[in-house]
Amino acid sequence: MTIYIDARITEELAQRVFDVLLRTISEPGKVLPLPNEVISKSLPLNLWLPLVLSDVDTTVHIGTSDIDHQRLVFDASGAIPKALTEADIVVLDQSNSERISNVRTGTALAPELGAKVALNVTRFNAQTDNSENSVSLQFQGPGINGSRDIQITGMSLNVLNQLGTNSGPYPQGFDTWLFSEDGLVISIPRTTRITSKNGGN
Repeated sequence: MTIYIDARITEELAQRVFDVLLRTISEPGKVLPLPNEVISKSLPLNLWLPLVLSDVDTTVHIGTSDIDHQRLVFDASGAIPKALTEADIVVLDQSNSERISNVRTGTALAPELGAKVALNVTRFNAQTDNSENSVSLQFQGPGINGSRDIQITGMSLNVLNQLGTNSGPYPQGFDTWLFSEDGLVISIPRTTRITSKNGGN
């Protein structure tokens, strides 16, 4: 894990975020809160994935035009800027999430080379949300006892249907973290099967 030189991101805070992200990958689809201090940093929450998982050997693509945010990530971590199709870690937001179809999925012999992807969504809903931009999903797979249901607002069904086991031919794919505006996060590993209750896979 990276040790930070940026005054806004202490090593202790980075470790706490790292611990949350690690826990989410072991419990796919379970909504967990990020530390309160993260929300107060005025940074897009999806930037925390490269901030805590990258170092000088990591290639990162940040799909934002905000130069200050890009500089923060690369200066704090020492990561190497790379094209979306080649990066170890990819950061996308709601405006360019459709580009997720182009991220790296590893190979049959080395599926672990698939990218780690961070996406922003609006919110996760425990209760039924009938808004137009809300999708209802069921997760199944390793780390899940039976199944886990969740509703997500702020991400297209087309994008969500490309995550988990749909992200590449087995055993290939990429791992994804979704960050909500109120500081919550879930993970969708490449081994997680997603069933949409709105139709589709």
